[in-house]
Amino acid sequence: MTALIQSLLFRGTSNETDILNNASIKKIKVFQLLAYLFLIISSIIGLIYNISEIAFINLPSFVLLVVLNLLFFRKKSSASARYLFLIVIIIVVLLNYFLIPAITTAMMALIMLFPVASVRLTSRQGVWLSLILLLIIISGSIIPVIPGFDPPGMLTLILFATGYLIMTSIIYFIEIYQQIRTNDLAEKIQYYESEIEKRDRFISKTSHKLRTSLNNITLINNLVHDNRMSNAQKELLDTLKSSTNDLIIDVNELVEIATPSIIDYKPIILSFKLSDTFKEIRNYLESEENNPEIHITGDDKIPYHIIGDPFMLRSILINLIKGITAFHLKEKVVNIKMAVESESENNLQLAFVLNFNIEQSKVLKDWTKNIRLKSNQIIPASLVNASKLLQAAGQDLNLDQKQGSDTIYFFLDFSIDHAKKSGSKKPGIRLKGKKTAKSLSESSILLVEDNIINQKIVLLSLSKLVKDIDVAINGKQALDMFGKKSYDAILMDIKMPVMNGITAIKKIRELEVTSESRTPIIAITANAITGDKDNCLAAGADDYVSKPFQVDELTSKISRLI
Repeated sequence: MTALIQSLLFRGTSNETDILNNASIKKIKVFQLLAYLFLIISSIIGLIYNISEIAFINLPSFVLLVVLNLLFFRKKSSASARYLFLIVIIIVVLLNYFLIPAITTAMMALIMLFPVASVRLTSRQGVWLSLILLLIIISGSIIPVIPGFDPPGMLTLILFATGYLIMTSIIYFIEIYQQIRTNDLAEKIQYYESEIEKRDRFISKTSHKLRTSLNNITLINNLVHDNRMSNAQKELLDTLKSSTNDLIIDVNELVEIATPSIIDYKPIILSFKLSDTFKEIRNYLESEENNPEIHITGDDKIPYHIIGDPFMLRSILINLIKGITAFHLKEKVVNIKMAVESESENNLQLAFVLNFNIEQSKVLKDWTKNIRLKSNQIIPASLVNASKLLQAAGQDLNLDQKQGSDTIYFFLDFSIDHAKKSGSKKPGIRLKGKKTAKSLSESSILLVEDNIINQKIVLLSLSKLVKDIDVAINGKQALDMFGKKSYDAILMDIKMPVMNGITAIKKIRELEVTSESRTPIIAITANAITGDKDNCLAAGADDYVSKPFQVDELTSKISRLI
């Protein structure tokens, strides 16, 4: 019964709908529920006491209200729908008052409650509706025009009208007071959100400066640390390295605590094959430690190209798997199943289902609920990032839990690429170098970095390890160089003038659609705030390195991708 009442009250509300509109929807649902109860109970009482007129009036009215609810209140509560609801209630009240003499006095008591619904639903206009109802009742009682109607006495009418007006006035002032409080609350929320945004920008800028300097110290330390140094010199450098690493940890902790998940993503619509995207997901997760084993099924059901955002899909699944891992998997295995939910000639909706078994099922349920309610509780950043990406696509994150099994699922919409589906046997976008693997010493690298000092340090660190390195100072120049020369990998800084790294990555991926090739891109950023990595991966980067980084870490990622 509780679940039924909740479904009636909250149907039509959503996380995406603003707080004020949700509150309005919930108010009308409460009054609808009360109206349903009144009409049903009064009809039953009428049948029990052989007053059939009550049932003849109220049962059809109940059916009418249900129909109106289905037609007008399924998704939102518009002003016209609320007025229509109140007009129906006025008609029902007047029919009961004038046509059923046995309950005229009882109806006067119930009519006293009409201003509550009228003012709460339509504010100032509700006062006029209440006065119109009062005027009709008083005039119809003083000047009877309906045969057989027995009006109440004048004293009763005066007391009724006085109480009715007092009730209307009280409810109106309560409504105005609540509106003032709600507006104040909305202004405060807007103010604090603005302050949080300013804080995040400051932390991001400060983090970028600190990380850039720390990265240079780390790389220079690696360059000068060799066997020609004395033990005392090595000890000093080791102390410098240890101190730098401690400072890096402090910066990471500061940024992680101070910044919420920040996802600023714009979709990239491409033609792609699901099997290629799942392969990239598996390769990425296998390259990192402590990730679970991934079993993917169902991707063979869509052997043709589809049109959508493969990078968003990849980022959502990677974030979900990382978020699931935080809840201690009993078995380090996550099964991903893809199924066709619906399909038409040009479009299809795909369901992505993740099955796993964790120790903290109840905690996951609570945290998933908090994500949907936009709670301020601490939630694993990966789950928040996945949820925000899904919301950007107009979808929700869903959780289903059974004994010994947990399931997270979501839906995404795609279009069918008929040009590549019919008769085309071209392979999907492939990772360049996967079939003809190169060694690091044979590779050609494009470094995209605007800071000259950073350029020199990276060049000094990698020049002896790779065949050649070209340098671009911004994303626009990188695009020009990418169009003229083939590279085995691109190292892309994110924060640059003219064209930033995120935009450059997206444009490179768009260019690659026609070439049927894919150049590995490693995003390098000094921001490293929560959500920054996900923006890079969602834009199309194959991997991510935050400054400061070790040369071995970077070369390992390059070697894996080329």
